[in-house]
Amino acid sequence: MHSKFARKDNIYLPCGVSKWLRTTKERLNSYQSSTRFILLSHWQLFKTIDVLVWLFLVYKNYSLHVYKRLFDMKHFFSKLLFVGCCALACACEREQEGRDIREYYFPLKSLTDGVVYEFHPVHNDTLPIAYWYFRSILQGDGHFLTATYYDAKFIQQQHTRERLVDNGVLLDDMYVYEKDSSQASGQIQVPIKIVAGNLFPFFIKKTNGVWLYRVEWDSKTDIGAHYTVIRNRRFAGDTTFELKGTTYPAIQFKLKEAFEYDKEGVLAPPPYAGLEIYAKGIGLVYYRKEVSTTDVLEYRLAERYGMSKLEQQFRQQIKRNEQ
Repeated sequence: MHSKFARKDNIYLPCGVSKWLRTTKERLNSYQSSTRFILLSHWQLFKTIDVLVWLFLVYKNYSLHVYKRLFDMKHFFSKLLFVGCCALACACEREQEGRDIREYYFPLKSLTDGVVYEFHPVHNDTLPIAYWYFRSILQGDGHFLTATYYDAKFIQQQHTRERLVDNGVLLDDMYVYEKDSSQASGQIQVPIKIVAGNLFPFFIKKTNGVWLYRVEWDSKTDIGAHYTVIRNRRFAGDTTFELKGTTYPAIQFKLKEAFEYDKEGVLAPPPYAGLEIYAKGIGLVYYRKEVSTTDVLEYRLAERYGMSKLEQQFRQQIKRNEQ
């Protein structure tokens, strides 16, 4: 009588299963010999899986480490890029600002009580002496410089107020005075429209720029007449200026100026050249306008003094006129 179970290494298996195992073993042996595939036992298989898991964990940990290093490097290069951009921005800002020349503008601290700048004509004695009275004023958060022009008869002809900003000086207000016999003072004040009021830059770039000045006004005595003055300033380098035996470092600006008179048609002579010189610690000391080959307005600073001296000269002139 045949047993229902076949013995296999002290393990009883059903006959069908035993036959299936033998057939499978033969096929695997045949496959192993043909493909050189290594068959693993259960223990070897478990050990292999354990090694693979360990390798995976090592790989994962290494990947995380590498990623962390790359992340840190990314932050490092980001910080490096940020610092570089800051340095570049500072350099660009310095380049944008350029050379600081504010010391060549009028010395505001010494003008709080007002100072008269007396300008004499150069190479033309027929031109009158020009008197400019400068005074600095602090109003709230603003710092202003007022300038009043008096002719040789000590009659006020022009008044301006300049406002200081971070990078230069702007024209804030301006008036001219026209003769008007109907007024008790013999003059009438005319307000000026400021289109572009750039007067003096505090910073000069290597790439030379142009500062535009443009004002317009309607005459109150010449009805229908409209005036326009356009002046372009361009930095022209360093120079020196001598005043009463002392030589001062100075800078100069080249001018291109145009004047228009519009009344039933525009009368506009060709633009003419000019020059301004500013001495360190003094301000404007020289100006020239070449209106034509025969008409040149050229003035240089002769001396500076307080307003009391100008008033004294004015009183002396009145006495001479009365005699």
